Amino acid sequence: MGFYEQLGVRRVINGAAAFTLVGGSLMPDEVLDAMRSASQSYVDMHELHAAAGARLAELTKNDAAYVTSGCAAALVLGTLGAITKGDPRLIVRMPREGSRD
Repeated sequence: MGFYEQLGVRRVINGAAAFTLVGGSLMPDEVLDAMRSASQSYVDMHELHAAAGARLAELTKNDAAYVTSGCAAALVLGTLGAITKGDPRLIVRMPREGSRD
């Protein structure tokens, strides 16, 4: 019995390409191999994030790129970047949920 069957979750046919509602996308073996390889070491996450963004920008022929956990995070970070024009001093001054600022 497979993982989803053990949870009582039915499989569906994805007729919508990379669509979050049905799990996003299936990962090719090359991606899974890279994930397995990366899981064998600890690294500085800030350094990894910067390197991944630089490589993605290079591959997509853009000035910069920023890897996020998903579309909602990208929208939040993009809005924050637009409001603050990327100035870290302004970013840290943004109000936080529940703050009294």
